[in-house]
Amino acid sequence: MKNKLKSILIIVAIAIVFVIFFMIPTLIIPVSDDLLERINPQEMQSFFPLLMLYSLYMSVTYFLLLRNTEQKRSILFIQLLLAHFIMYPLMGLLESLFWGEAFKAVDINEFIRIFLRFLITFSLFTGFLSLLSKKISSNDHVPKQLINYPQLAAKIFVIGLIYFIVYNLFGYFIAWQFEATRVFYTGVIEKLDFFEAMWQNISNPAFVFVHIFRGILFGFAGYMFHKILKCSRSKKALIMALIFGGFGFQIVLPNPLLPEMVRISHFIETTTSMLLFGAIVSLVYSYKKSINLPAVLLLAFLVSSCQKEPIRRFGFDTDFGKNSQGLTIMHIGCCADTIKLTGEYSMAEGKVLIELIDPTGETVFSSYYNFPGSLQVNESFSAISGNWKLKYKSLEGEGSISLHLSINTSKEAGY
Repeated sequence: MKNKLKSILIIVAIAIVFVIFFMIPTLIIPVSDDLLERINPQEMQSFFPLLMLYSLYMSVTYFLLLRNTEQKRSILFIQLLLAHFIMYPLMGLLESLFWGEAFKAVDINEFIRIFLRFLITFSLFTGFLSLLSKKISSNDHVPKQLINYPQLAAKIFVIGLIYFIVYNLFGYFIAWQFEATRVFYTGVIEKLDFFEAMWQNISNPAFVFVHIFRGILFGFAGYMFHKILKCSRSKKALIMALIFGGFGFQIVLPNPLLPEMVRISHFIETTTSMLLFGAIVSLVYSYKKSINLPAVLLLAFLVSSCQKEPIRRFGFDTDFGKNSQGLTIMHIGCCADTIKLTGEYSMAEGKVLIELIDPTGETVFSSYYNFPGSLQVNESFSAISGNWKLKYKSLEGEGSISLHLSINTSKEAGY
């Protein structure tokens, strides 16, 4: 009974300290006025209760970690600090920069400030956890295990591929089922079928590289956690599932960057996917048989080399209201000859701005429509490999837009 009470008090203490450490960085690096203006007052009423819930989740998770480690405090601090740096500040920054176009009018400096706030929070939290861990005497002999670096590299790469698969599956079957999420990232209400959506992702080299790289980073962080834990395989899988799930759980907190339904969709998607992914990471590192890295690389190459008819049409088919905006991104490979922008948009009132931006950042098409009626669009542009961005922004306007980008190859053009 006494031990149970002591455990409960430690969990409560960790939760309270985490809340304090979560709030300290905001005092050091305040949220900018631009972001403060975006805050929904009604949503923010639930911020502190949700922060307490998130803190309780984190405290239970790390209480279990501390109960199942035999690392010296100094070693524990270094390993936790590195793992936390990868999982929170670094991973959040990479994701924000990759999807930066969706966060309309958010300056890159805002992402840097968020990165620094996470860095401060988890540095302080790591130090606190290290002090809270049981003291290991220098006389206590902890047997060292030799590291098989080729096998470690193979496992980390496999984890990167697994993350890419999990990210796409949960992203499509959970987050992308929310209309608000589709509109937020693309400006399009319509939902592609599963295979079209997956091809759109894997046909974009930047998307593939960034998310496999993120998976590899998660794999390295997972290796740190796996080394810290000294317990049975099943208990390791449970604790690592909870640790990785915490990365998704944080999204439950209201913030000025994500609208409410977009935030909820990502909370459900990321928490569930990372719980599963964390358990998988633990099982991969617990796997005793050797992994053939050349065979894994060959398989990845063969899968990426599979030829399939690519999606050749992106755009908008939607009504728009005052101050609404949208973005769709089309990746163009080396085989395209021309890009066509076709369709029409109509206005009932107000104004709308439409822009097409090529991969170099140059605006190759811009239309500012500010009177009632409709306008036909039929434009062609020389194809440049990379990401083409079609955007619209309503300026107190109301109407509908049906604009599409399509790809013409030299073969299709009859050359």
